[in-house]
Amino acid sequence: MAVRKASDSNLTGKKYNDGSAGASKVPDVVDPVTPNTPTLTYSTASVPFTPSDKGGVASTYTATSSPGGLIGSAASSPISVSGLADDTTYTFTITGTNATATGPASASSTNLVVPNYPLSETDNFNRTTSGNLGTASGNGSTWESLRGTWQANGTVATSSSTPGDNNIARVYTKGTTITNLQADTLGTGGVGVAFWVTDANSWYAATVFHSTTSGSNTTCTGSCAQGGGYCATCCGNQHTYSSYHGTQHCCDGYNLGYSNNGGGCDDHYGFYCVVSSRGNCGCSGGWGFYYACTANVTTNFTNYISNFKLLKNGSALVNTQYNTNTSAYSSAGSICITTSGDAISYLVYESANKAGSLRHSGTYTDGGATKSRHMGIFKGDGGTNQGSNVDNFSVTVTA
Repeated sequence: MAVRKASDSNLTGKKYNDGSAGASKVPDVVDPVTPNTPTLTYSTASVPFTPSDKGGVASTYTATSSPGGLIGSAASSPISVSGLADDTTYTFTITGTNATATGPASASSTNLVVPNYPLSETDNFNRTTSGNLGTASGNGSTWESLRGTWQANGTVATSSSTPGDNNIARVYTKGTTITNLQADTLGTGGVGVAFWVTDANSWYAATVFHSTTSGSNTTCTGSCAQGGGYCATCCGNQHTYSSYHGTQHCCDGYNLGYSNNGGGCDDHYGFYCVVSSRGNCGCSGGWGFYYACTANVTTNFTNYISNFKLLKNGSALVNTQYNTNTSAYSSAGSICITTSGDAISYLVYESANKAGSLRHSGTYTDGGATKSRHMGIFKGDGGTNQGSNVDNFSVTVTA
């Protein structure tokens, strides 16, 4: 091992390297490294370097920014330094540290310019050719497909990835407080907006989920016939008639006979009732003139159900049914998000660009929410009305 005298103040008190008397020897301090060109990912610098082939071996290298004095450390190249300010030019110096001491700083790196990221961004996804999302049509932010794949097909953004994969594309903005974030969902389920997208495993999204249920209604048709106070009515999936004493008796639809002993009619008025093979209650023979049969009519229907979903990392913070009807889904034409601190407010509109009636709104507070400056578009599980396309993205934030 190379040694040097411990004559500098920063080496005072170190044990002798070889244990010999009067030979104050310690491991070499780390000689300055050579910084290479730093690169930028959003607000984080990656600072590469080449270690010196002289001096001691470092256990840790530390990069320090100028201005700001921001620090990052690593055991080897490169070193990440986070929290860089927008619209600022940085350089970095690097030191190496081992058991002996921290060595002298390197020369400054070349300049790294952090752009002035926009407070707002828009994208209509109108591209001359289909392909990757590329840059937004508003302020030119670069789209990143973080989960699944997203493309611009010439007029809209579309994802062909599996809905359950929770597909996200994002752009970088200037702040985390959302004044307005919206996108058109084109009346389908599963698509919407993503926000506070820290990485592939930490994100929020707002979307609509559609489902159906089926059922039937049974009603009676027909009219009363002549006959001494007797009037046929329906009783559930059976049939009844009213006697002149005001009581009702149900026939089960498949029994024959004139009395309880030989058929299915109750009480002492049962002998009036004979049940036809069609399942309708009626009388025949000498008693037929007392009343006429009425029939049960069954109408099948489908309920179209619309739920708003606020998701965090794939789990629902909010899952609220806001509409159900028997003709069509109460689809979202556009979804909007605003935030204040940890409070997330959401609005679902009937039509594109927050037009038409307000379908649904609410606020959810996620205490201690992890926030990010990334905002974007989303495709998840849309249920029975699955969508894949998003249009007219827009976001405005405050720094």
